Amino acid sequence: MKPVILTVDDEPINLDLMEAVLLPEGFIIEQAANGQEALDKVKAVNPDLILLDIMMPDIDGFEVCRRIRADTSIPYIPIVFVTAKSQDPEDMIHGLDIGADDYIRKPYNPPELMSRVRSALRVKDLINRLFKVKSELSRYVSLSTLEMVEKALSGEVLRAGEAKEVTVLFSDIRGFTSLSERMDPEKVFEMLNLYLSKQIQVIERHHGIVDKLSGDEIMAIFEGPKKVENALHCAAAIIQSICGSHDGLSPEWVGVGIGINTGPVYVGSI
Repeated sequence: MKPVILTVDDEPINLDLMEAVLLPEGFIIEQAANGQEALDKVKAVNPDLILLDIMMPDIDGFEVCRRIRADTSIPYIPIVFVTAKSQDPEDMIHGLDIGADDYIRKPYNPPELMSRVRSALRVKDLINRLFKVKSELSRYVSLSTLEMVEKALSGEVLRAGEAKEVTVLFSDIRGFTSLSERMDPEKVFEMLNLYLSKQIQVIERHHGIVDKLSGDEIMAIFEGPKKVENALHCAAAIIQSICGSHDGLSPEWVGVGIGINTGPVYVGSI
């Protein structure tokens, strides 16, 4: 998919000039003629990069940048100021301090603009990848474990560990060993994918974390003040999903056994 670049300037000729430089490079260009329109476009099109003028009526570029960075519903978007504002280094420092990623003075050199654009998009791509990995990992690792890994990567000193109380849910198929021996391996794989995916969806809806998958077995962790209620409701929902609907599952696969236990665990880095 082609990157979307939002160009923001109150002078139409400046928007046209940037479009003339960027379009031949294969980017999709969105334009905004003032600060409020820029803020609206950010929500509407979720651009991959913003090229932002500073000197605009009503809402200037600094304020646009501040509002974007303050809005936690907006994912990270690189912001590059492209401005004819004074050559005072204090302006550049201020722009970077409030959340901009780069600062280009007008009149700019088109090759330099393109180099800065490519650099900003590389950063955006890396952050998107990290977010995707973290989001996927969060399905299978508890929040406390994620926080522990992030602290370790940042060089922060880790505590030796801590005891905490959790609720664990364990589920498996009754008679799976003999059942799988009678089936073609490809069919076993197909049924396992369907069987486990149904349960993972239910576990996520009830705020559980999938701790491990092993054959037909699935273990989930529940934390927080409602961990016991969430685990019990999850177990009932799993039974309903597996036994109440035979959508795609063979009748032999609906004999599910579930165990639940609440107690102390020790969380630490090994």
